[in-house]
Amino acid sequence: PHHVINGIKSVVEPYLPGIQQAELDILQSRHVDSGGDSLVDKNLRSRAKTGKTGKTLLIFRKQVMIDQHQTTAYARITLDSEGKIIKSVVSR
Repeated sequence: PHHVINGIKSVVEPYLPGIQQAELDILQSRHVDSGGDSLVDKNLRSRAKTGKTGKTLLIFRKQVMIDQHQTTAYARITLDSEGKIIKSVVSR
């Protein structure tokens, strides 16, 4: 949703100035069944079928000038299934 992405942009803005003009790729993943038979594995398989275990990866890309050289700056944000940030990485 747009409100989640706008909130993430405001968090990342100090580390990647101009993020409002950055390109955005959104990748989603789901739990992969390991084939185990434990109670935990059965619970994960059940949740995976409903799509509740997936994480979302947001990749922001922006062209920047550093010492008269154009390069691409990146911000990678991993969200849990509820849209909360669980990991963030920003290029220098």
